[in-house]
Order: sequence, then C-alpha cells, then structure tokens
Amino acid sequence: MTTVENDDEETALAHYISIWELKDGKLFKGFEISQLADDDALAANSFSQIKV
Repeated sequence: MTTVENDDEETALAHYISIWELKDGKLFKGFEISQLADDDALAANSFSQIKV
C-alpha cells in the first residue's frame, strides 16, 4: 500500500495465499488466507510465487 502523504514508498500490510480446487479443468472452489505483514519476513524474502 502507499499513503497519500508518501506515495513513493510502498508498505506491506498483509500476505495472501489462494488455494483453488479444479474440477473438470475449471475453477470449482477457492480458499483465501491472509496474515498481517511482518518486517522480518519481508527481509527474509520467504514469500514468493510458487508454481505447483
């Protein structure tokens, strides 16, 4: 997110993950999970896209 006062700096608010169930090649059911952002986790670069 960016603030109106400082639109040059981005700050993470949360981490999100989506898990989708496919049925007959189509999206059938989805789950979304979120967790508040932690500065230590951002520095570790442990949240990246995973191709399954």
